[in-house]
Amino acid sequence: MALLRGADHPLGAQELAELTGQHVTTVRFHLDVLTKDSLVRQLQQPPRGRGRPRIGYTAIQRSVGYQELAQVLAERLGADPRRRLDASVTAGRAWGAKVDDCERPVETLDDAREVATTLSAELGFAPEQGGITSDEDETATIRFTACPLRELARTHSEVVCGVHLGMLREVLDRSGKPGAITASLHPFVEPELCLARLSTTATIRERTPTAATG
Repeated sequence: MALLRGADHPLGAQELAELTGQHVTTVRFHLDVLTKDSLVRQLQQPPRGRGRPRIGYTAIQRSVGYQELAQVLAERLGADPRRRLDASVTAGRAWGAKVDDCERPVETLDDAREVATTLSAELGFAPEQGGITSDEDETATIRFTACPLRELARTHSEVVCGVHLGMLREVLDRSGKPGAITASLHPFVEPELCLARLSTTATIRERTPTAATG
C-alpha cells in the first residue's frame, strides 16, 4: 500500500514483486484481497509490444468527511495536552466497546498482533506487521503507513492517537484477559509512519496474577 500510494503511475504485479522481493503470485494474491476490500483499483494499461493489455494498480485515496468536525472537537478538550490525551483514550475505549466482538480470542502476543492488525486495517491505517522481540518483555510492532486523519494528527496527535489507542486497548481487553497486553502508539516516528507496540510482561506470560496498567 505504501508503494502504491507513493507511485505517480499505476504499478503492475510484476513491478511490485520486484520492489518488494516477493514472488509475483504472492503479490497478485494480496492485490486481489486489497481490490476486494476497495483499497486499490485495477486499471488497464497499454501493452508493452504485442500481447494483452496489462493490469495496473493504484491506491484509492479516501476522503475524510469529518476532518473539520474532528478538529473542532479536538480544540474543545482544553489546553492541557495530558488531559486531552486522557479524555481521548477514555472516548476511544467507549468507541471500542461498541465494536463487534473479534472472532479471534487474544491468548498470546501473536493473537494480539493479529487482532490489532485487522482492526487497524479496517480503520484505514494500512498496517504492516513487524516481528516479535523478546527480552525482559515480549514486544510486537505494527507499522501504520496511512492514517485517515493524518493532517489533524500532526497538530493534535494526543487527541487523534489517543482515541485510536483507547479503542485498541478496549478491543484487546475484551478479546482476552484485561491488562494482559499493553498497547502504545508512537506517532510520526518518520514523516509518514506511525508505530503501535504491543507488550506482555514475563509475569503475564507465565499467567501469574499481576497488576497491569493501560
